[in-house]
Amino acid sequence: MTKDEQMRIALMLAFQSVISQGENAKSKEAAQRIVALARLMNEFCDLHIAQMYSEERGV
Repeated sequence: MTKDEQMRIALMLAFQSVISQGENAKSKEAAQRIVALARLMNEFCDLHIAQMYSEERGV
């Protein structure tokens, strides 16, 4: 998966999260929250996915 694809998935998940809280996705504030949440998701994955696979392999 490319970095662009990873970010797109994070954006979709963040969008769904914000929408499920009843916010208007068309507002500027909601859009900013969606992007910020997607970046956090992406950073979390970058930090922990590699670590998870190395632990499974016993590295």
